[in-house]
Amino acid sequence: VSTAGQSFELIQQSVNMVAGQIQEVSSEVQDMASGTEQMLRSVEHINEAALNSAAGAQSISVAAEEQLASMEEISASSSSLSHMADELQDKMNQFKI
Repeated sequence: VSTAGQSFELIQQSVNMVAGQIQEVSSEVQDMASGTEQMLRSVEHINEAALNSAAGAQSISVAAEEQLASMEEISASSSSLSHMADELQDKMNQFKI
């Protein structure tokens, strides 16, 4: 009976040791899951920032294209006005005595 009691005692100690190890592993797995969730949130924030940055770049590109079109119109208008001024100068030169 004494030997059986000692055997059960050893089994109990082993079970307690395994239970403790399982508890440690469980705690570490929970820590890893928490870290993974934090990384996922960080990646989502980075993705959102990248999308906002891309949208901002697109807006800047559109504004630059509009500004270029306006500058081309101004240039064409300036050329036309210069041509009209030359014609007016020619007409005025005809009236000089």
